[in-house]
Amino acid sequence: MTERLNPAELEQELKAFKRDTSTDWYEWNISDSVHEIGSGSDSIVFPYGKDKVVKIYKDGISFLPQLMLYQEITNEGFKLCKKQNHSIQIYGRSFRVYVNPINFVYAFGQSDTLCAISKRIPGERLFDSHLSDIHTIDQLCILDSRLDEKLGVKGISIIDGNIKVVNPHTFPKLIITDLCSSINFLKKNK
Repeated sequence: MTERLNPAELEQELKAFKRDTSTDWYEWNISDSVHEIGSGSDSIVFPYGKDKVVKIYKDGISFLPQLMLYQEITNEGFKLCKKQNHSIQIYGRSFRVYVNPINFVYAFGQSDTLCAISKRIPGERLFDSHLSDIHTIDQLCILDSRLDEKLGVKGISIIDGNIKVVNPHTFPKLIITDLCSSINFLKKNK
């Protein structure tokens, strides 16, 4: 069954996030009922529904072509990591690597708001765990290069703040929530 986005419902929820009609991403509301759960150079992240997140992109509708490329590469990365066994060794244990796909990209024309919706991944960020060290960062750089090559792009830059550690004691996984620290740098190879 294919999941469907209800644009009217999403737009209503996004309106609840806003203080005013400003499209400036710094003007998004952090209230008692809606808590920002993350931010980066391109977006801020809010919970959406029971098990999703919505990322609001600061550059608005002009950013749509780059975000569509990012969605394409992220979803190809999801398929690649699911099909092939990419793993990282941390303190002698193998952590299987996965990429969280982007389910929807949506633009609200009148408000110049651009957002992406993905599954919310529970767990601790690798950055916040005791597992992140210089050797882990080195392996992430190697993974960046491997994924750049296999996906035919330049600009993948996975950081430990964009990885969730899942089942660290039983079936250890690292789930990448963002393939790029800034998606402006993502380019297809010519």
